[in-house]
Amino acid sequence: DAMALPDSAGWSLEVYVRVPPQAVRLATGRERRQARLRLQVKLSNAFGARLHESAQEFTLSAQDSASGFGQVVVTRFPVKPGQVRLWVRLQDLDSRKRGLAYIGRKVPESAEIEGPVEIPGEESGVRLGDPGFLWAGGGGAGGAPFFGAGAEMLPNPERLFGLYATTLRVRVVAEAADAARPWRWRARVLRGGQAMAEQDTTVPASPRLEGVVRVDVSTFPAGGYDLELKVWKEGDPAAASRTGRFSVAWQDAAWRRNPRDVQDEVHLLLSEEEEQRFAELEPGEQEDYMEQFWKRRDLTTGTAANEWRSTFLERVAYANEHFSYKGVEKGMFTDMGRVYIRYGPPSDIEKQVIPAGDETLLQVVQQLAATEDVPLGNVKVKGFGGDLRPYEVWVYENVVPIPIEVDPERVSDLRRRERLVFLFVDDQGYGRYTLRYSTE
Repeated sequence: DAMALPDSAGWSLEVYVRVPPQAVRLATGRERRQARLRLQVKLSNAFGARLHESAQEFTLSAQDSASGFGQVVVTRFPVKPGQVRLWVRLQDLDSRKRGLAYIGRKVPESAEIEGPVEIPGEESGVRLGDPGFLWAGGGGAGGAPFFGAGAEMLPNPERLFGLYATTLRVRVVAEAADAARPWRWRARVLRGGQAMAEQDTTVPASPRLEGVVRVDVSTFPAGGYDLELKVWKEGDPAAASRTGRFSVAWQDAAWRRNPRDVQDEVHLLLSEEEEQRFAELEPGEQEDYMEQFWKRRDLTTGTAANEWRSTFLERVAYANEHFSYKGVEKGMFTDMGRVYIRYGPPSDIEKQVIPAGDETLLQVVQQLAATEDVPLGNVKVKGFGGDLRPYEVWVYENVVPIPIEVDPERVSDLRRRERLVFLFVDDQGYGRYTLRYSTE
């Protein structure tokens, strides 16, 4: 996250980088107690010319993952009003990328992000900074707290509140040439245009305003919210205003799980367009989205548990445990894993690791051609004496289960089948089974 602030020299840009607990655990969990990270930050103007850059190294320890906060690092640059472009890269210096492209070279694992940042100017005689979202400082939260408005502050780069932070805290910083009149500010929390909370505050006269908005969000449902902030000098007809987006989440997954794991699961449930929209949501918005997704599929609305969701998670766990390929591919993304997650365990499995006699792949293909009403498609057999590749045939008989991702409103539109057949073949003999035939 980034926050533009007025100061004695004009404006400064504070850049906040958070290493969440799940990343701390990954970095420190490979038989090492500490991890060395390198943070690079570059600032360019709208034409690409370099304005500022910074590089710093810091260490992570396993205790940084003990809370829901992780580690936060702050970088500051002097800036002028207008649009700038921010580039950030974080490297794990003790790691090493693997693969043919990196043989003989030590290239550390890294992640980077870049995008535009707007530096505001003066408005209605007031230079108002961006809302700065905060966690309560101290308490072993880790990171780099700083002091302001008489309190210790810890930046909240993900603008996430709820489970581990039930109070919304927002830093307010403004300056004005007029030092004789008191400051006034109004903060409103909005959801879908509806006000959830509102505060009006008066601050004694001074050329600089620095304070903190505090709102109890313990009763707010998961989702996305907007903070609307207006600041003016008493008696002014107009106010300077800024808005900021934040989210509230109550599930531990939104705070502690690797976001990639969450996105991996929804990949099996959403359409390509829905998945793209989901990836752009904040953690609290993603939680709310999936709550509504599973609520529509709840088989027993009168109970606290959502059985359909529990079934999905159990199937994902089973697929990752039984169908993963040598640590390279998650089981949930293999062909077998996908089928298992959609339909559950088959009614019958025919498995041949060392086919022989009348149990070779050739005989199975001939049998499918004779009994099933779907063309064989890309099933190719090897040789005329019998195909000895390992294979599995999964059969779902009687009433085939409804695919787990289907919206209940569409169930009546589905053609219920009494039989489904899937043929998986280990083409190379290395244990990686590929779907080669299906009556789905």
